[in-house]
Amino acid sequence: MGMEAQVTDTRFRKGRGKTGGRKPGTSNRFTIELDEMIDTALVELGGVPYLVKTAKAKPELFFGLLGRRVRRRVDVDIPAGGTLAQLVEAALGVTPQPPPS
Repeated sequence: MGMEAQVTDTRFRKGRGKTGGRKPGTSNRFTIELDEMIDTALVELGGVPYLVKTAKAKPELFFGLLGRRVRRRVDVDIPAGGTLAQLVEAALGVTPQPPPS
Protein backbone atom coordinates (compact mmCIF):
# COMPACT_ATOMS: atom_id res chain seq x y z
CA MET A 1 0.00 0.00 0.00
CA GLY A 2 1.45 3.28 -1.06
CA MET A 3 0.51 6.69 0.26
CA GLU A 4 -1.26 8.66 -2.40
CA ALA A 5 -1.44 12.45 -2.21
CA GLN A 6 -4.83 13.90 -2.84
CA VAL A 7 -4.69 16.45 -5.66
CA THR A 8 -7.11 19.35 -5.42
CA ASP A 9 -8.24 20.97 -8.64
CA THR A 10 -7.87 24.72 -8.01
CA ARG A 11 -8.54 25.92 -11.53
CA PHE A 12 -11.32 28.45 -12.09
CA ARG A 13 -14.68 26.87 -12.71
CA LYS A 14 -17.77 28.86 -13.58
CA GLY A 15 -20.24 28.95 -10.69
CA ARG A 16 -17.66 28.02 -8.07
CA GLY A 17 -17.80 30.15 -4.91
CA LYS A 18 -14.95 32.35 -3.74
CA THR A 19 -12.52 30.82 -1.30
CA GLY A 20 -10.12 32.77 0.92
CA GLY A 21 -9.32 36.47 0.79
CA ARG A 22 -10.65 39.40 2.81
CA LYS A 23 -14.27 39.72 3.77
CA PRO A 24 -16.24 42.31 1.73
CA GLY A 25 -15.87 45.83 3.16
CA THR A 26 -12.70 45.03 5.09
CA SER A 27 -9.93 47.59 4.58
CA ASN A 28 -6.54 46.30 3.58
CA ARG A 29 -3.52 46.91 5.80
CA PHE A 30 -2.18 49.77 3.64
CA THR A 31 -5.48 51.70 3.85
CA ILE A 32 -5.59 51.31 7.62
CA GLU A 33 -1.96 52.42 8.01
CA LEU A 34 -2.49 55.40 5.69
CA ASP A 35 -5.53 56.52 7.70
CA GLU A 36 -3.47 56.31 10.89
CA MET A 37 -0.67 58.38 9.33
CA ILE A 38 -3.15 61.05 8.16
CA ASP A 39 -4.73 61.19 11.62
CA THR A 40 -1.28 61.55 13.25
CA ALA A 41 -0.28 64.32 10.82
CA LEU A 42 -3.55 66.14 11.50
CA VAL A 43 -2.88 66.09 15.25
CA GLU A 44 0.65 67.47 14.69
CA LEU A 45 -0.69 70.23 12.39
CA GLY A 46 -3.15 71.46 15.00
CA GLY A 47 -6.19 69.20 14.80
CA VAL A 48 -9.61 70.82 14.50
CA PRO A 49 -8.37 74.45 14.38
CA TYR A 50 -6.13 73.52 11.43
CA LEU A 51 -9.05 71.87 9.61
CA VAL A 52 -11.25 74.92 10.21
CA LYS A 53 -8.52 77.25 8.88
CA THR A 54 -8.05 75.03 5.80
CA ALA A 55 -11.81 74.77 5.21
CA LYS A 56 -12.13 78.56 5.22
CA ALA A 57 -9.11 79.13 2.98
CA LYS A 58 -9.75 76.27 0.51
CA PRO A 59 -13.25 74.81 0.93
CA GLU A 60 -12.93 72.65 -2.22
CA LEU A 61 -9.90 70.93 -0.71
CA PHE A 62 -11.59 70.43 2.65
CA PHE A 63 -14.83 69.04 1.23
CA GLY A 64 -12.89 66.76 -1.11
CA LEU A 65 -11.14 65.30 1.92
CA LEU A 66 -14.41 65.12 3.84
CA GLY A 67 -16.08 63.29 0.95
CA ARG A 68 -13.36 60.65 0.88
CA ARG A 69 -13.48 60.08 4.62
CA VAL A 70 -17.27 60.05 4.89
CA ARG A 71 -17.69 57.49 2.10
CA ARG A 72 -15.49 55.01 3.90
CA ARG A 73 -16.66 55.44 7.44
CA VAL A 74 -20.28 56.56 7.59
CA ASP A 75 -23.45 55.11 6.14
CA VAL A 76 -26.10 57.85 5.93
CA ASP A 77 -29.40 58.16 4.14
CA ILE A 78 -29.92 61.46 2.32
CA PRO A 79 -33.23 61.99 0.52
CA ALA A 80 -33.11 62.60 -3.23
CA GLY A 81 -32.20 66.21 -3.88
CA GLY A 82 -30.37 66.44 -0.53
CA THR A 83 -27.78 69.13 -0.04
CA LEU A 84 -24.15 69.05 1.01
CA ALA A 85 -25.19 70.64 4.30
CA GLN A 86 -27.57 67.72 4.94
CA LEU A 87 -24.77 65.25 4.19
CA VAL A 88 -22.38 66.96 6.62
CA GLU A 89 -25.06 67.15 9.29
CA ALA A 90 -26.02 63.48 8.90
CA ALA A 91 -22.41 62.26 8.76
CA LEU A 92 -20.87 64.39 11.47
CA GLY A 93 -23.83 65.46 13.58
CA VAL A 94 -22.88 69.10 12.98
CA THR A 95 -24.93 71.72 11.15
CA PRO A 96 -22.57 73.67 8.87
CA GLN A 97 -22.73 77.44 9.23
CA PRO A 98 -22.37 79.77 6.24
CA PRO A 99 -19.13 81.73 6.16
CA PRO A 100 -19.28 85.26 7.56
CA SER A 101 -19.88 87.94 4.94
